[in-house]
Amino acid sequence: MKRLDSKFIIGPHSRLFSVYSEPEGGLVRSSAVLLLYPGDQEYKMVHWAYRSLATHLAKAGWPVLRFDYTGTGDSAGETGTGNLDLWLKDAEVAADYLRLRSGCLHIQVVGVRLGVFVAARLSRSRKLLNTVLWDAPVSGAGYLADLANLESGQRAVDRFSKIARPASNTGFLDWTFGFPMPIWHKDMIGGLNWANEQVRSTYCHSLITSGGAGGIHVLGSRCTTVDEALGWGLSTKAQAALLVPQCLKAIAGIIGRPQHD
Repeated sequence: MKRLDSKFIIGPHSRLFSVYSEPEGGLVRSSAVLLLYPGDQEYKMVHWAYRSLATHLAKAGWPVLRFDYTGTGDSAGETGTGNLDLWLKDAEVAADYLRLRSGCLHIQVVGVRLGVFVAARLSRSRKLLNTVLWDAPVSGAGYLADLANLESGQRAVDRFSKIARPASNTGFLDWTFGFPMPIWHKDMIGGLNWANEQVRSTYCHSLITSGGAGGIHVLGSRCTTVDEALGWGLSTKAQAALLVPQCLKAIAGIIGRPQHD
């Protein structure tokens, strides 16, 4: 990657750390790509894959922006203070910044795991060309169940497993896979259901990986299945950075599929 621009952009409640990948090769694309992370729990697992995807897309001529939500990664805000509503506002700011920075007419969005719900809601508040939903959970309750499996599996192998699990602060914080989460936010995630989450972009694609806790085909989307098992609910994968060449190749193909350039 020749040109990366890391900077803080001003979000609705805090400064958001972002990395803009300048397009290479002299191609002029009419769309830019925004990458939406999952929450704290799967952030490290996805980070390397998103970095690799941004590099690949930029080399093919697409401007790409990835950023950390409020309270996650290197953005401002205490861990556990973010929530889905706030992350949508963060994504709106990031999309507007990307459109202005790149000069592109259209925005394509890739969301993974919990990030797919942010992507779906962004498609209803901003005009998007394409929304890619990578391993969308069956529901919010299913996503929380995966996190619970991760936590129990990790504590079973953790050499410090005799240390008591942090106590929940009733009405304020619970702990999910080692990260604090406001109880009302956890309840919000638990209530997520695709029957209430229409995607309104021009195009919509579901990317589903095989095996383990793969995603679902969201109604109204085109479906692509990749023979690459990720096992989102498995503790053996939770601490590893994803190296997923088939997934990234498939996403790059989906990004290039809309015939608008």
